[in-house]
Amino acid sequence: MKDIERFQVSKEKQKLYHERRLMLQNKTMGEKTLITNTCIGGRLYHDYNQQFLSPTIDLYIKPKDFVKLCCNLKEYLENDLVEEKNIKINNFVVGKLKDIHIFFSHTNYTFEIAKQNWERRKKRINYDNIIVIATDRITLDEQLSRCDDLTIQEFNKIPYKKIIFTTKKYDYNYCHFLKSFENEKCCPEATLPAKNKRGKYIIETDGFDLDKFICE
Repeated sequence: MKDIERFQVSKEKQKLYHERRLMLQNKTMGEKTLITNTCIGGRLYHDYNQQFLSPTIDLYIKPKDFVKLCCNLKEYLENDLVEEKNIKINNFVVGKLKDIHIFFSHTNYTFEIAKQNWERRKKRINYDNIIVIATDRITLDEQLSRCDDLTIQEFNKIPYKKIIFTTKKYDYNYCHFLKSFENEKCCPEATLPAKNKRGKYIIETDGFDLDKFICE
């Protein structure tokens, strides 16, 4: 049975997801593991009607921590995920993996559920076919800000196919500059619908073909 959860979203997002599923109904992403620092990973698995082959589902990880995780993925995943009770942000359940904080949302109503999902899904990782997707956003509240230049530079060390969406222009081939949002403090929420682009996420606003990036 496929490990695909459902949760309540806005009508705007429901329309996006429906349109995208229609566009992708004859496509497949194959046995790829998407390691992401936002909820976009879970959404993409939904789009392709694919079992979750990654533990990074319905969560958020700050870019600096995300780099550390991706550069030492197997080593970090050997550590036990423990509950972090000293951090309270909105309705997020917070876990700690060694020195990395992970903010669980959506279907992870309690830390126990979040950990069960994490442990089950990490066993499915296809280490021979990993794709890393991230954004430059470092906040979960209204005090929006983006990660620093050094963190963006550190993404170069990640040993997998990768992309990070940014609101500042960089000369790195793994960065996609969202020119439409260059006056914003950070990348918008990745799973929002793009304006005037049917079936596209907001991070595809400026010409990035996310489906091509994943499927090739």
